Amino acid sequence: MGIISRKKVCRALACGIIVWSAYMIIKETFFLRQCGENTRLNKQTKLQRDVQHEGTFTTHQNPAVTLLVRMTSIKKYLERFYCIAMRSILFFWIQTPENSNMLIILDEETLQDHKFAKTLQEIDTGLNIKFYYEKLPPFLLPGATNITTAVIQRTGHHPAYMRQLYSSFFMDLYVERDVVAWIDTDTGFHTPVTTENIWNGRKLVVIGFEFV
Repeated sequence: MGIISRKKVCRALACGIIVWSAYMIIKETFFLRQCGENTRLNKQTKLQRDVQHEGTFTTHQNPAVTLLVRMTSIKKYLERFYCIAMRSILFFWIQTPENSNMLIILDEETLQDHKFAKTLQEIDTGLNIKFYYEKLPPFLLPGATNITTAVIQRTGHHPAYMRQLYSSFFMDLYVERDVVAWIDTDTGFHTPVTTENIWNGRKLVVIGFEFV
């Protein structure tokens, strides 16, 4: 039985390690290429599927958001708007090109509403604020007598409140953007509103609660 020298054993082990390392590198490179190609194809297929099913929206561009408020220049609503809604918007609504638009729907026949709009336009809020003046609904016209008017009178709600409900059926027609973020004058944001917490991938995230 021959005796193998330590030098030969070390040389053989070194050669084996080199061969094994080369094999593993080639194997890993091959799988990485395959993985990368599959990932690229999967992303491309997903993007094509998204565009096909959802029109012009892509995974790299979220739809634009418009903040919308329906109000009138009654004193309590003005106080709520300035002290709660607008104050928290300026603190927490992170403005980007996609969500810097704001639409305020007002009463067309109310002179005070027009004055309010003019005053707000003179304030530098950083938002692109637009106004829409809505005509008086048929059931609130002077002398109107119909079932809707009778129901409103029975509820005892202020006409401004009923008018806001009426507007909710049409307000999306006044907005050119894809998504409407409808808030009240007493809506207050308490954490930063960013793109990441508006959207989860391609789905809207709606988190809100009512103070009791």
